[in-house]
Amino acid sequence: MIIPCFNSEAFVEEAITSVLSQDYPNVQLVVVDDGSTDGSAEIIRGFQEQVVAVFTENRGACAARNLGFSRSDGQYIKFLDADDYLLPGCLEEQVRCSEALGPDEFSIGMSLRLNMRDGAIRPYGDRDKPEAGPEGIEQLVRKTPICAAPLYRRTHLERVGGFMESLLKKQDTDLFIRVVIDGATPVLSKVSTYVYRNHENSARITRRRGRNVASSMLEMYKGHFELLKAMGNDHRREQISRGLAYSVWRTGRNVLRQGHVRIAREYFSLSKAFSSDPVVVGSLPYRWLCVLIGVGRAERLVVGGV
Repeated sequence: MIIPCFNSEAFVEEAITSVLSQDYPNVQLVVVDDGSTDGSAEIIRGFQEQVVAVFTENRGACAARNLGFSRSDGQYIKFLDADDYLLPGCLEEQVRCSEALGPDEFSIGMSLRLNMRDGAIRPYGDRDKPEAGPEGIEQLVRKTPICAAPLYRRTHLERVGGFMESLLKKQDTDLFIRVVIDGATPVLSKVSTYVYRNHENSARITRRRGRNVASSMLEMYKGHFELLKAMGNDHRREQISRGLAYSVWRTGRNVLRQGHVRIAREYFSLSKAFSSDPVVVGSLPYRWLCVLIGVGRAERLVVGGV
């Protein structure tokens, strides 16, 4: 287990405790304090020998995760953000699922979301609902699992070199896709793994917006395109490509809604490069509008102002 922490004094104790209280006996927890200026470091030190505590200057969550990985030695790796927490018994269950898989497969658990406004805990998305069915690679690439849902095999992370520290957003998406392109196959497991705490914090990576962020994500997807070209005759290539076409198009639509028209056009062009079949994400009437009058005009009718 690896927990990166930056100024999370309100939550990091609960995150650490949720790992240490797991039934699974062979848990190594590495906590990396990424130059916190609040009381996080003191809280981490309070756990003493129960955790491998690493203190470093502020370099960002991905650098902290990579540093934590370098200080770990477990066969399986899970990343948990300092403001989230594991559910009881999840590690034992997900390891059990992983042990039943092949060496080129890894487990994806189910995630929950805690709404800090009303205290309600609900499934994070449709795939996290108890009644949800299985999903293939294409569906998992279209909308990748969030950070702590996968239980990665160490060998998979070593092969791809860990997180891309230069990315401004979607770093866990990038890691997941590179692991899959490299040859590992994700398998959904009916194990509720952790709770994502949905709280207002402008410093969260998921809140990042702007032209530089849009450009950074575009370069990420271009990198995936180049990796796919090198896959050769891998039978999973078409599924991954189509999944990425949807992901790129959806991201491009969000970029367009932020007003970055030129960059959004590059997203839509790249989506077409990933898949020869037309890809449009949205309701049936919206998709028809995009086909008939183009994405830009459809957005002006549906959203306005772009």
